[in-house]
Amino acid sequence: MHLTATRPDLMYAVRLIYRFMESPKDSHWKVGKIILRYVASTAGYGLWYTRTSECTLTGYKDNDFAGCIDDWKSKYGYAFHFGTSLISWASKK
Repeated sequence: MHLTATRPDLMYAVRLIYRFMESPKDSHWKVGKIILRYVASTAGYGLWYTRTSECTLTGYKDNDFAGCIDDWKSKYGYAFHFGTSLISWASKK
């Protein structure tokens, strides 16, 4: 679960296999290894925060009402930027 807090690009994949932790199958192990290989190959990537004189707050939001065909639940997410820096984000099902 640490990956979901530090790597927003991995949140969906990690949460998807996290649902099967009580009774994992071989396919979940394979997906977990793919995720870990991706983390190792992108270790130098990240978010950069720079000093800027621009002080505008910008927000983005996205919804998907009952779009998951597995359980018909909705997904939504948001991201807020202050200047060029990402200060808050979330993705929920």
